Amino acid sequence: MTTNLRPETNPRSQESGATMILAAATIFLLIGVAALAVDLSGIRLDRAIDQRVADSAASAGALTVFETGNGRTGCAVALAYVEANSGGITGLATDCSTIPETCDAATTPAGFTQSNDRFDVTVVYPVTDGHALMNPGALGASTQAIVAEDGEACERIGVQISSARDPSFSQVLGAPAGETTVHAVALGYLPPAENTPVNLLLLDRFTCQALQVSGNGGVIVDAVYDPETNQLRGGVAAADSDGTNYGSPCLSDGVIDINGTNSLIRADGPEGCANETATSTHVSGLTKGEGCGAVQTLALGTPGCNAPACTASGGSDPNNPNPAPTALPARLTRAPVDHRYNCRADYTTVPLSAQWATDALTTSNEQDIPGCTGGGANILNLILDVTESGLPPVGSWDSWTGLGYPCDVPSSYLPISHVGNVWIDCPSSAGGLIVRTEIDIEGNVVADGHIQVTSADGHLIIDNAGSPGFLFLRNGIFSKDAQSSITLLETFVYASKNSAVTMAGGTTGSLTWTATNTDGYPFDDLALWSDSAITHTWAGQANLTMSGVFFTPLAEVEYAGTAGQNQTDAQFIADKLHAMGQGLLQVAPEIGHAVDFDAVPASILLR
Repeated sequence: MTTNLRPETNPRSQESGATMILAAATIFLLIGVAALAVDLSGIRLDRAIDQRVADSAASAGALTVFETGNGRTGCAVALAYVEANSGGITGLATDCSTIPETCDAATTPAGFTQSNDRFDVTVVYPVTDGHALMNPGALGASTQAIVAEDGEACERIGVQISSARDPSFSQVLGAPAGETTVHAVALGYLPPAENTPVNLLLLDRFTCQALQVSGNGGVIVDAVYDPETNQLRGGVAAADSDGTNYGSPCLSDGVIDINGTNSLIRADGPEGCANETATSTHVSGLTKGEGCGAVQTLALGTPGCNAPACTASGGSDPNNPNPAPTALPARLTRAPVDHRYNCRADYTTVPLSAQWATDALTTSNEQDIPGCTGGGANILNLILDVTESGLPPVGSWDSWTGLGYPCDVPSSYLPISHVGNVWIDCPSSAGGLIVRTEIDIEGNVVADGHIQVTSADGHLIIDNAGSPGFLFLRNGIFSKDAQSSITLLETFVYASKNSAVTMAGGTTGSLTWTATNTDGYPFDDLALWSDSAITHTWAGQANLTMSGVFFTPLAEVEYAGTAGQNQTDAQFIADKLHAMGQGLLQVAPEIGHAVDFDAVPASILLR
């Protein structure tokens, strides 16, 4: 006999209902956990952004306190940095009425708090040794002892940012609002090494990609040896740009931009720094610490590689640039170069007789420079002495064609050797001077047009060793191809606004370009002064020797390397620099044979 159970007592039916309840509960929990994870990731992002903003604000405030001695002004600058960097904190009052203007050992720490939407921003000044902000802000970090490098309370300023995030998703679980609090304490100081040469300085005040590397190459600013102390100083790469790019922030391409998987920017210094990645041997036998120098820019977003100061796309090394860029407290400007080699009482006017070579420096193109007292030999005087055309009226000169030499010198031509000053009267319209054999000139040279050194037999030598001289480019391009060679010994090159330098590289050609090295000579240590805005290019050579100051303040420099490193003892001061190709340009000026830049105030994060 078969027994039929009623549906309500069927075990299978009962199990099915229980499964549905369990599944529903499980789905609810899974959704809740996922929602909680989303909200937690948002909180972590908030914390990272807030920390970066606090770091920048504290650094700016501390620098202002150091420069002005006014805590209230430092507070106002810090709050302005918060508003400029956060992207969401606006309308902050910057009167900082509760912050003391002056400070001594007896001054009590004071805070000034501003609230905006879900943010509370507090500036504290001074920051005493026992203040809570002197404890590390990272979760789980141990307390740091106070050391001499932390400075005094009146030198320190602190910024704290607290933010609350409503649980957009996890509120279904009844989760409360997420809160984060971060802080930073910074110290302003004057770096101890004054009159320090900067390996690489880029002068454009607003642009993106002032320092750019792409392809597989890059730039290394090497440690420099100080013969007075018998020690190494850290190499320095600096960009004067604030990243505004005439109104558009450099968000996709920063002032410092790495665009290539194997491209790099690195500054080296004495061994033993915290972010040192390796140690190796300098080509001259000196040891160095990789990443122990300084990379600096005026743009916001430092410390670290953050827009608009820095962007790195495609790079496989997270420590690239190395070290991470830090804030340049003020523009270094071209003034030290001008004051050394072109000291004039008025930079805003140029005599009509010299305007063919250079333009007046004006505030409209942001190249205004405080004038010197004038006097002595300078670039402008050289331009006036050489004049625009014909035999220069100052000194004794021989005409190239008057000497019987052709403008297009074939490889079959016997080597040419000439002692004395030469006016190369070969116009660009006819190709200028084309060098396919060896030409050796001991003396000053003025060229009316192109100088093209080409073919494996082409070798131009201007030898002023022991008796400094110059090559003056009135017009045209000074160039070499991959196979040819150029040797400039103790020769200063001037390029007018209608000229430029193009040095192609290769595996057979060579380039030797050494600045003058004679005390008392007005252009001592200067290898190139260019008044041109035309791009100047260099490339890796089978043999490359460059020493002295290469100054192209209005022009971008392009370096296209070949495999391997090309060490130069040069100091590059340019409008912009773009390194590309397969090689590394390694730059280390020689102290005593470079333009010195006075130490400028800086700030450092303590906590």
